[in-house]
Amino acid sequence: MDKSKNNPKQLGTIDSSTEEPSQSTSSDGKDSSPKRQKHSPPKNIPDSPSSSSSSAYVFGNVAASPPRFVAIEEVMKAANGVANMYLAHEIAMDPSFRLPDKNEVEKSGLRKQVEDVMKKAFWDVLQSQLDETPPKYKQALALLAEVKEELLSLLLPQHTSLKKEIDEIIDLELVQQQVENGTLDFPRYAQYVLSVMARLCAPIRDEKIRELTQTTDVVETFKGIMELLELMKLDWTNFTIEAMRPHIQQQSVDYERKKFQEFLDSQSKLSMGEDPLLYTRKWLDRAMSSLDLSDEKDDKTIINKVLSAAYSELLVWDDSKQELFPETLLMDESRFMAFRDKVTVFTLIGSIIMVTFATVGPSIQSLEEFKKTLKQHLILILGDASCDLESKLESAALQVTKEVSQCLETHGFTQLSEEKKSSLQSQIKSLKDPDNRVRLVLQRRVLEFVEGVCQSSSASPVQIPTGLSVLREELLSITGQFMKLTTHNRKVFGDYYSQIISELRKK
Repeated sequence: MDKSKNNPKQLGTIDSSTEEPSQSTSSDGKDSSPKRQKHSPPKNIPDSPSSSSSSAYVFGNVAASPPRFVAIEEVMKAANGVANMYLAHEIAMDPSFRLPDKNEVEKSGLRKQVEDVMKKAFWDVLQSQLDETPPKYKQALALLAEVKEELLSLLLPQHTSLKKEIDEIIDLELVQQQVENGTLDFPRYAQYVLSVMARLCAPIRDEKIRELTQTTDVVETFKGIMELLELMKLDWTNFTIEAMRPHIQQQSVDYERKKFQEFLDSQSKLSMGEDPLLYTRKWLDRAMSSLDLSDEKDDKTIINKVLSAAYSELLVWDDSKQELFPETLLMDESRFMAFRDKVTVFTLIGSIIMVTFATVGPSIQSLEEFKKTLKQHLILILGDASCDLESKLESAALQVTKEVSQCLETHGFTQLSEEKKSSLQSQIKSLKDPDNRVRLVLQRRVLEFVEGVCQSSSASPVQIPTGLSVLREELLSITGQFMKLTTHNRKVFGDYYSQIISELRKK
């Protein structure tokens, strides 16, 4: 979050000693202000505001019909534990994580339609009641009570004087008496609410406050107030997340491990004896089967090699061949799949450049600027390479032959014959086959590079694989991010991995 724009004003300090962000609550001290006559009009209501400066994850195989003795509370506890663990994990791993505005969240057509109809019905009833002679205020009173509750929810415990002021001015019993006496000035309450919101909102909301202040239609004003209150609650939540992030990052490993164990304990009551880490076990078993560990005796070395191979498999994960994703990796499945797609793109780019140089010859191999330009164009053409790869490679083949011809002409080299151009394009198009020899060679080099960096000490030199020097920055970037993710994952689930690997070795 951009703090210069979004930090709520006058929110005071945040206690970072708690493990999770606490909700804002109002002071519950007694109101010591003098008692007022219930028939008197509200005081101190300004005419205008003062100027202001997730989807649930399933981690195992839940039986279709849980045992009768399992209480629904246990199921909900497990679900809430996973949700909280996921939220803490996202805050810790994603420095830009924030809760989205509801308008940013995609909704189904039916859901949005129902929501819009309900909102319109509410505001239509309010408008019709206010238009009657004399006006009816049943809907207005309910709205004012909700607005007051929302305002109080935005206050911190130290906002005792402001809470006292809100309780005194938006006194619902007094408002009811004003309705009965025909003295209610509903628009002035709207202006008072805006004045309070102006003191509490983030600077980015000031323009909306000014806009609502100038709105003469009281229904439109309150409609805007309700929308703005939702945004202010979101601002406050995201501000709290940002302030708590360092503490959450420090505690996330222990917290995630604790919540995951609680989930496994709940699963053991629901799964009728099925292994809640079935797909994690299969994932590690595949990695172990791919290694020759016959001469290894050291347990730590074996665990490191197995995990390295297992994590490496994620970079070439085949959705059509592999089973479900390992339970211990589900929270980061989208991240690992994004890494896989990048590895695919880098492999293809390296392969294209390799077959290009092999076809054209040594005349352009030393032209670094040509390599970088071609790389950038190929990154744009291939995208994430997760769909319509054949069409993308056809476009890449045309782009490569075009740029090669231009380069050769610029430097006065002999142009490619039509036969060589056709051969080059054919070789590039053939890279769509995952078993293409050149593609397999480059893929292996990328994986070996990532594995090597993950296993080496920080002081060890990094050797960029042959044919991938042009992708040096991209490889280093993705490897660093991949290391961060796998290191965190291993810290949280390392004990489970060690136990599973030990059991697999005995078999």
